[in-house]
Amino acid sequence: MAADGGDEQQATFAGALNNHAVWLMQAGRHDEALSVSEEAIKAHRRLVHRDSENLPGLVTALSNHAVWLGVVGRSAEALEMSEAALASRRQLAEQDQERHLPDLAAAVANHVVRLTEAKRYPEALTHSLEALGLAHKLAAPQRARFLPDLARTIGNHALLMAETGQSAEALRLSGQTVELHRELASYNLEAYLPGLAIALGNHVALLDGVERPDEALAYSTEELELLRKSAEPDPGGRLLRLAGALEDHARRLGRAGRQPEAVPVHAEALALRRKLVGRDREAHLPKLAVTAKWYAVLLETVDRPDEALPLMEEAVAAFRELARQDHEAHLPGLVRALGDYVRLLAATDRDASSLAHSRHVVDASRELTARDPDTHLALFAAAANDHVLRLVEEGRWAEALPFSREAVDACEELVIRDQATHLPLLAKVLLWHGLLVAESGSPVEALAPSQRVVAAFLELIDHDADTYIPDLARAAGNHATLLARNDRHAAALELSEQALSLFSELADRDPST
Repeated sequence: MAADGGDEQQATFAGALNNHAVWLMQAGRHDEALSVSEEAIKAHRRLVHRDSENLPGLVTALSNHAVWLGVVGRSAEALEMSEAALASRRQLAEQDQERHLPDLAAAVANHVVRLTEAKRYPEALTHSLEALGLAHKLAAPQRARFLPDLARTIGNHALLMAETGQSAEALRLSGQTVELHRELASYNLEAYLPGLAIALGNHVALLDGVERPDEALAYSTEELELLRKSAEPDPGGRLLRLAGALEDHARRLGRAGRQPEAVPVHAEALALRRKLVGRDREAHLPKLAVTAKWYAVLLETVDRPDEALPLMEEAVAAFRELARQDHEAHLPGLVRALGDYVRLLAATDRDASSLAHSRHVVDASRELTARDPDTHLALFAAAANDHVLRLVEEGRWAEALPFSREAVDACEELVIRDQATHLPLLAKVLLWHGLLVAESGSPVEALAPSQRVVAAFLELIDHDADTYIPDLARAAGNHATLLARNDRHAAALELSEQALSLFSELADRDPST
């Protein structure tokens, strides 16, 4: 039955509601958009109740609402809405496949996203394969029209393969996605450049995952070139993606041993982060803090500590500001930045300043550990040990001893949890603790931790002799000295000979030592 004038007016009103919800969503007014979208769904349902020919409008409203629920994190509701939209799309496609098949393909692809968000991977894979089949079917007779959808669908399937541990297949499909996006960009670079950049970024991440660094760097370089071209015309999201891509590329260069090449790349990333903070400080300050910190660490790695210091100060200042706004969320970042700052102060001969900051790091990391020992105990152990070293450098051995005891206790607990990870730190902490106890006038008490240091390094050289033989040699020498101070001269002589043998072996491996 044809709709009367009232139905036409209601259809126009329902469509207007749906369009208004779209504009609100694009403006970031999510709650208002969802409220208007719900009104649109009700209006479309009234129309369908009067005439089933109005079903396509309802399905569009349901599909949009499902996507938007996913955007605001209401995943369970989004999945339920997506299932309803997909069922209706199937109904329409059964009635007129030629007309409704493209919309069905889009609905299946969207439902894959919802299922993936819910970690229902077997169902997501089944639907993703269906989406692939539909995309190929549509593109076969009309390649130009449906090539963008095909590229997007293959790319999403590649990511799903990676999520479910099928790395080889994910990489193959991801490579196909890049080639399809390159083809699209060859037709219209401006329109399809963002999609190609995203495809390249996803492919780089997959290459990182299977440890193919040279290929990852090549694709990452191409990604950066594209993002630089697209950053200025649309300075919002693309500028943000460029900053992230620059940081990732700098890290890849660093892992490849090409730290000097990483320096200008990271500098470019920092400049972008500062630019973004100038536009929206609250939104972008957390990323600026992290970027400044890692750039400072990189400069220290290439022996430019004086240039690194003001950047680390910028990072610390940013983390302090963030911690004032949300103490619990940002205190861990502040503690780590302060720890790096202390190390830089010492490296640039500012020991007095480094000691005050070092104490602050210990106190803050102790606070974090009291709140969440499983997460932060290792941070506290390292901070306490670093503070011990700062105090020793200042000749304040007596003050260092209680912090050393705290570091030993923390490391003992960590080793119980995971010996392979934490034994190296325990060995180094015990090395200094033995020296501090001996210096305090208790050479007998110092024997136990000193002996444990030797035993720990003996265990460590079984796994990595090149790294730990120097430490073992020093530990053995220190223990021999302690034995002699306790009148155990024969044992001291034997251990001293072992230490000399280790130093000799070390010299043979590296004549510079």
